[in-house]
Amino acid sequence: MPAPLVAAPAALKAVGYAAAGAATLWAIARARRAAGPRPEGEEAALDALPQGLDVTYGPEADRGRSDLRGRWTRVLRLGPHGPGVAVDLAAMARLRVASVPARGRAGRGTR
Repeated sequence: MPAPLVAAPAALKAVGYAAAGAATLWAIARARRAAGPRPEGEEAALDALPQGLDVTYGPEADRGRSDLRGRWTRVLRLGPHGPGVAVDLAAMARLRVASVPARGRAGRGTR
């Protein structure tokens, strides 16, 4: 009976792939259900961004702050007349850097 011994590793591998596929489909379904509606104010702010990348530095009173805004939209196609995907990437970020005074040193033997 060598056939069952040969088929066992293949069957185990198939069961593993099926379990991984089921887990992936479950995660996708759960993410779609949990997403819910997006806030309109945030969507409107991202839609209002102009194309390109914009980096601004704060005025002298707000030194150490820089803002970054950018938007990139493209249609990516498979072939000149093939199906495609519309990509709209928009992001806003803020970076603040400030100096912090040094801490006093701990006593000897303490950390």
